[in-house]
Amino acid sequence: MSRPSGVVHVAAVGERESGTLAALRIGPGCPTSATDRFALDVARGRADAIVTTGRILRAEPSLTHGLSPAVDAWRREVLGKAHAPYVAVLSRGDDLPVDHPVFQRGRVLLGVPVGAGSAARRALAGRSVEIVELADPSLVSWIAELQRRGAESVCVEAGPSTACSLYEEPIRVDELLLPIYE
Repeated sequence: MSRPSGVVHVAAVGERESGTLAALRIGPGCPTSATDRFALDVARGRADAIVTTGRILRAEPSLTHGLSPAVDAWRREVLGKAHAPYVAVLSRGDDLPVDHPVFQRGRVLLGVPVGAGSAARRALAGRSVEIVELADPSLVSWIAELQRRGAESVCVEAGPSTACSLYEEPIRVDELLLPIYE
């Protein structure tokens, strides 16, 4: 079996009365979907790195990226991946929710613009967070940096305003998992 590779974007959408689809803003009052949970678990289980943003961490203060026991076993036994994926947070560096669960456990990379690293290092001192200053703090350059560091499979969990750059030519998404809340 070949190992998963490439960029996987997971985006939950809802169907409007008109029949068109709209991205769901996850948070209080947002409908939940077992399909969304499943898509996230599979994408995270395949990934070497899970990309999220500071904006998502602020909007979802209890978000965790842990794998279910079944997906963790599948990851180890079928895919041969012994270690959990690391979380790669892309942020402007300001207003970072440093008490968020993502910064409390596991390996975390934080991508910030050049010049924002010092403040982030002070705020996150003593935690297992590697801070990477990016000359181009875009999602596209962040994914390229993760791939340069050996992430063969990258799961992107970012909102439409951040993820839209992945769909500009050349398209940088290899798979789109689109759970639809009807």
